Amino acid sequence: MNNEKQYFTNINGYYVKDEETSQDMSTLSTRVSSLETDNTTNKSDITDLKTRMTTAESDIDALEGNVTTMQGNVNTLQGSVNTLEEINNYSTSEKVIGSWIDNRPVYRKTIFISSLPATSEDGVSNVTVSTGITGLDIPINLYGMYYDTNKSGASFKISNSYNFNANRVIDTRISGDGTTITVSTNGEYNFTSYAGYVTVDYVKTSE
Repeated sequence: MNNEKQYFTNINGYYVKDEETSQDMSTLSTRVSSLETDNTTNKSDITDLKTRMTTAESDIDALEGNVTTMQGNVNTLQGSVNTLEEINNYSTSEKVIGSWIDNRPVYRKTIFISSLPATSEDGVSNVTVSTGITGLDIPINLYGMYYDTNKSGASFKISNSYNFNANRVIDTRISGDGTTITVSTNGEYNFTSYAGYVTVDYVKTSE
């Protein structure tokens, strides 16, 4: 007979040898340690993922900012292209063609003069036309051409006083408020067959 004492432990109504209990506890302890290690690793992985997500969100915000900046640059360039296109366009409607030295818009409008006045040897004849311009502050430029609608006479640029001989003078001017353009002739030559386009570049007071 084996006289070695054996000790038992009651676990939930079952008696098991102490050495088995010790082995089970050791196994459980090992598993707990392993689970704790896994949990620590998982927490570290979660923290790392959160950090990466925050970085990704920051990168996305930066990219969106870059896209917004690029779109702004594209819009600015498109505005410059549109302005350049307008500079080379002429219209009987008022158009913005650029900026003045104080950053106010510069406008352009072309006015048709259907017929220049007849003249007499002893007087001055005038033709006045409405420009349709309102709020003029600074007239920048006044230019254009007069041409013979019969194609028999020469064409010439307008000027404040165009004198191609002593008895043939044409004066073109815009009123102080910009609402009218007046063409005056002096001399015996009849300019009624002449027409022309007068273009005005200007800045408005309302801007």
